Amino acid sequence: MSGKGNGKVKKKGAAKTRGGLLSRFFKGREKAGRANNGGAKKKPRARPLTPLERSIQEIKNMAKVGESDPERLAMLLSRLLGKEKEKERQAREDFDRMIWDIVNKSEARDDDAAD
Repeated sequence: MSGKGNGKVKKKGAAKTRGGLLSRFFKGREKAGRANNGGAKKKPRARPLTPLERSIQEIKNMAKVGESDPERLAMLLSRLLGKEKEKERQAREDFDRMIWDIVNKSEARDDDAAD
């Protein structure tokens, strides 16, 4: 081993002048639509809303909808209430089914033990 690396010969000026394939295709388009952004900084991302803040924002939006179109607000509220009632009904069915499964298993065990 002579310590010269991996045996590849590099051309010093070739990599700097050619650039990548995509940069050659889009050469000159990089800042076409932008003004001088040299000193501009990115805005920091807003933190996600907490559930309370999200609810407050939703209520404010509904108040705006109610002022402009009360019928639409009524439709939105009825749809929300319908979804909530459906979720409650589904949860009650799941709970009842779970209870009946427990009762049936218990009765089956008692019947097997009695025989």
